Amino acid sequence: MKENNLPTVYVIQEIPGTKEGRPKINIMGAAEYGKFKFLLPELSQIIFSPGPLIFKLRKELAEDSIEINLYQQDVP
Repeated sequence: MKENNLPTVYVIQEIPGTKEGRPKINIMGAAEYGKFKFLLPELSQIIFSPGPLIFKLRKELAEDSIEINLYQQDVP
């Protein structure tokens, strides 16, 4: 977990209009799930070149990963 024990909410790209102070989409409702981490600036073209995005996402997830045991069973 990160600072203040909040999980990270990964957002692929900054919302258009953010630099102007008038984002076109309101994602603040997702803030209840954790701290936002934007992977790309608002004007990047992710459709034509997804390679750098995938690399960055893998790196970020590896840094933030926690160990999860899928086979753990709660025994009373």
